[in-house]
Amino acid sequence: MSKLLKKKDLQQSLKINNDTFRKWKEAGIPIVKEQNEEFFDIEQVKRWHKKITEPIDNLMIDKKYDNNTICDVFKCSQQGGMRRSHLTNTLVLFSDHTNDVYRDHSVIDNEGNETLHYTGMGQKGDQDIDHGQNKTLNHSEDLSIKVYLFESFISGEHIFRGEVRLFNKHYTTEQNDRTVCIFPLTFNNSEYYIPGNISNEKYRKQENLINKLSDNDVYERAMQAKQVVKNL
Repeated sequence: MSKLLKKKDLQQSLKINNDTFRKWKEAGIPIVKEQNEEFFDIEQVKRWHKKITEPIDNLMIDKKYDNNTICDVFKCSQQGGMRRSHLTNTLVLFSDHTNDVYRDHSVIDNEGNETLHYTGMGQKGDQDIDHGQNKTLNHSEDLSIKVYLFESFISGEHIFRGEVRLFNKHYTTEQNDRTVCIFPLTFNNSEYYIPGNISNEKYRKQENLINKLSDNDVYERAMQAKQVVKNL
């Protein structure tokens, strides 16, 4: 048995907040009781949580999953483009290329590395970096929250892209006459491909999007992409 930790020490070691700990306790986190006090064996806790997140590890890159399966695996909500799960300590992102509300776009550098510029949470009005899951994504590394991405090129079909992470600071831009937060995301797994027909549809949509942008917007995106590639 490893050294026993109190709640506060366990949270600091695993970088989990009170909401996540509360969810874990509801789900049956292993507790060691001594003299009416609660302690936690961190290795035992890790093994317990690994079993909970094991179905995530079994997901296959580039495979299509329906909404019910995603919710069951990640223990997350059935709605929303950014879904936080305290039980699995994950944030599940959905990049929907069939919806013009969010204008996510990819940048590929000279070595073939893809960066997805992901639009934050909030469909109406200016987005706030400290609101909802925008804040969660922005601080995901500080809280050891694993972030996963699904992309949709056909309505109702969610392609699993695997784990992603922030590698650069968020920035803001204008979309549909409002300010939105953009998160540059890089992929932990590069063994992904888009089937030809879907790939053509993806880039057709991105080309249509670019055609709708003003000259100033195109210039700003080009400068942002240049800065991102420089920081890779």
